[in-house]
Amino acid sequence: MRLTPGPGAAPTVPPGRSLSSWTRSLPEADVLVGLATAEPGLAVAEWRARVDRSLQHASADRRGEVMTFLARDLLDSDGEHLTPSSFLHLAKDLPVQGRRELVWGRYLFTLPLVHAALAEVLAAKVPLLDEPLLPEDALVLAPNVWVDWLLSRLKPGASEKSAINTRG
Repeated sequence: MRLTPGPGAAPTVPPGRSLSSWTRSLPEADVLVGLATAEPGLAVAEWRARVDRSLQHASADRRGEVMTFLARDLLDSDGEHLTPSSFLHLAKDLPVQGRRELVWGRYLFTLPLVHAALAEVLAAKVPLLDEPLLPEDALVLAPNVWVDWLLSRLKPGASEKSAINTRG
């Protein structure tokens, strides 16, 4: 069972006004601890027990949130065991900062909001990359551009504060 989309399997961009805001915080330090306990071939039940022991400082709800996040968004499993993956291999070999960036890189690309932003906002800037002597700020998007775009794409009723927090 694959717990995340396969490589190159980009989700389709949802239609306008259908995206949820994203203001959730990622329990980064705990996720990195939980990830450090993962090994290819390890039984999922054993991995969960390891995470539980490694995060004794956290509440049971927080430990459950970390395990769910890792299982749903980062790790691959056949249902019984963690399966070898490039992500897991890299996570084991990288220093802490590299693992942190790897986690964010893999996670952000599971969000429909990121795919929509890439397709609708950033894709328009790509042709500028080939321009000689491009002014430094030509690739910069002002915060209000992001907020306006988010407000046009978030579900009806989303507040400007929600759009600003999501942009952040």
